[in-house]
Amino acid sequence: MATSQGVPGIRSHMVPAIIVTFLCFFPTGIPAIVYAYQVSAKIKAGDYDGAVEASKLARVYVITSLVIFAILLAITGVAYLAGFRGGSG
Repeated sequence: MATSQGVPGIRSHMVPAIIVTFLCFFPTGIPAIVYAYQVSAKIKAGDYDGAVEASKLARVYVITSLVIFAILLAITGVAYLAGFRGGSG
């Protein structure tokens, strides 16, 4: 029986999915966790094509969470600096 470690080239992305869910942006982190979980379940069922697709989707959601977090962080930083400089008049 194959496991996610026994099939080369198929990563679950579970750890990054959990990290971005709790530290970055949970609305896209939750689907990342769901797809990451599906990777190992599909491998155990012998559905390697499905596991590859779930792995790709988990990765997309992890990256999307990181990008949204970076954008929100930049917007917050710009708003903070604008308020900080504008208040000394």
